[in-house]
Amino acid sequence: MNKIFNIILVAMLACISVACSSDQEEVKSGELDITTRNIDGNWKLKTLNGEALSGNSYFYISLERVDTKFKIYDNIESGVSHASYGVFTITQDGDDKIISGVYDMQFSKPWNNEYVISNLTKTEMVWTTVGNAAEVQVFEKIESIPSDIINGTRAIN
Repeated sequence: MNKIFNIILVAMLACISVACSSDQEEVKSGELDITTRNIDGNWKLKTLNGEALSGNSYFYISLERVDTKFKIYDNIESGVSHASYGVFTITQDGDDKIISGVYDMQFSKPWNNEYVISNLTKTEMVWTTVGNAAEVQVFEKIESIPSDIINGTRAIN
């Protein structure tokens, strides 16, 4: 009886492992699933289209998983420190995870673009503009956004 039980147990385990392995998506070593939990935190734009930001330019984004809120601090388009707030969503489009957002302003203006998130690790993530694969942003995770950026007091040289 014990021998039959062991044979049945081994056969069931073999069936389960074969069935599960064919359905699971292969994840590259070190990559995380793209979820609000895994992108939660502070991020600094490291490169835009393969180039580091020029001069004193900066772009920081803080993503909060619980309320899916974002805060952006940048000086890219004007050279003057600017803060933007709003909410973001992550949706599934085939195999892609798409992030989009709406600014919390009078007219709830959406972001100019939606982005495919890829290559998410504990320290880095890549955003590629939907419809323009040549526009690629690489973000690095940081502990916190510098206080002079948040306060808008960073001097521009």
